[in-house]
Amino acid sequence: MSEQHLKQGFPKTRTEEVLNPLIDILAYFAANKNYGYIDVLANALDPITAREALINALRDFEASCKKPQQVQGEVPCPSINPQALEKAVEHVESYLDKPGERLFSFTRSLALKALARASSFRRIQGGEG
Repeated sequence: MSEQHLKQGFPKTRTEEVLNPLIDILAYFAANKNYGYIDVLANALDPITAREALINALRDFEASCKKPQQVQGEVPCPSINPQALEKAVEHVESYLDKPGERLFSFTRSLALKALARASSFRRIQGGEG
């Protein structure tokens, strides 16, 4: 691994860029120590379970982030572009009907990226660190 990669990180793939809104939403919940959606997504063995986890995360994100004030100690809500979120959902839909192992690999990867982003998300969004 080159020193440049260590300093700058690996370049993001187009898929990861498209999925950023969903990753940010899941990372928001993880940063607030709410891991339920990520756990269900990471262990989803079928498209119905994966969709259910994402539907619930999106619904609760909307409800949480429309509050007039932030709860003490809670990481602030990220700003999510609605059009980018729609593209992310369309992209996810194209993966959710993949057979078995491909589905499991995709959902676990999505969960892993959200968990990895959560700590930096906490610092960036919450001003900590």
